[in-house]
This record gives sequence, structure tokens and C-alpha cells, in this order.
Amino acid sequence: MSTYQYDSFWNTFKRGFMRIPTVIRSIIAINVIVFILMVFAGQTIVNIFGFNPDPFTALTQPWRIITYMFLHGGPFHLIFNMLWLWWMGRMVEETIGPRSFSVIYFGAGIGGALLQVAFASIFGSSIVIGASGAVLGTLVAFAYLFPTAPIMLLFLPPIEARFLVAGLVALDVLFLGAGDNVARLVHLGGAASGFLLVKMHYEGYDLS
Repeated sequence: MSTYQYDSFWNTFKRGFMRIPTVIRSIIAINVIVFILMVFAGQTIVNIFGFNPDPFTALTQPWRIITYMFLHGGPFHLIFNMLWLWWMGRMVEETIGPRSFSVIYFGAGIGGALLQVAFASIFGSSIVIGASGAVLGTLVAFAYLFPTAPIMLLFLPPIEARFLVAGLVALDVLFLGAGDNVARLVHLGGAASGFLLVKMHYEGYDLS
């Protein structure tokens, strides 16, 4: 009986996971695998693949501008980023296609990292990890595509996507430089890049 229940649960999970759009499914899978590896060799992986906004390091070790998006500081950091990506990103990917979605997601992550480099002399050059900049860029793209879509949050009435995302961006602006160990500049750079890229898409540029 227990074997049947296990197989049934696994098959149900597998079918649900395979229904997730291709790019988002791949991003989630890679992030989970990398997080498992970080459990055993966390700091070593961060030292090699985390993004260092020092201009010289960013120039001479360019892989970090991509790999940092797949590293997370803890389970909740990973879970919340992947939930936001799955929740709002899937409609973006289904609407504009996997290639254009990939450009927006990774473009937002790169844009966030570059903004951090630009202000490294002011805000410091601590190593940055996490997909938050790329995910926030994706949320901005969602709000651009579906501005009045109702978003349900726990214990709150429905909020239109444009107001929710604007609120998230405003929080990053408000707490910029607060020293709370959150890469606010990466978030803001990701949001701005996501907005510019999705706007370019609808002005006729072929992001794919």
C-alpha cells in the first residue's frame, strides 16, 4: 500500500512539474540542485561563483555575472524566489515565448549585477548571491503585461499586479543603504532591466 501511495505521489508531482514552462522548469531544477551542493560545500561555491561587484573582479571573472543567480543563502531565500518565479513568471513565458523570457530573466539578473558594480565604491563590494534581481525583473514584466491582474496575498484583499510590483520596488528604494544585507541595488537594476526589455519586446524588438 505504501509503495502504491509513493508512486502515485511521485507521478503526480512529476506531471505537475513537467507542466511548468520549459525555461522556468529548468531554472528551478538547476537552483535546487545547486542548493543541495551548497549544503556540502557552501562557502567554496560562493567564493567561486558568487558575484563580486569589485570592477576588476567583475571584468576578469565574467562567469560570476550569471552563476550568482543560481546561488542562495538559505532555504527560504531559495523557496521564495522560486515561488515568485513560478507564480508570476509562467504567464510571462507562456505569453512571450521561452527565448524572449530567457532574455528578460537573465537580462534582469545581469542588469542588477551591473548596477551593483556601478555603485560598488559607495555601497561596498560584498559578494552577491541569489536570483532576486532576475525574479523582480520577471515580476515587472508580468505587471507590464498584466497590469490589472489581481494578486492574492495572505490576509490581504486582491491587489493589482502593477501596484504590488510598484510596492516591492518602492521598498527597495526606501531601504537602499540600510545595511540589512539585502542587495537592494541588484533588485532595482533587475527591475529596471526587466521593464526596459519587456517594453522593447512590445515595441517590436526580437528579444529571441
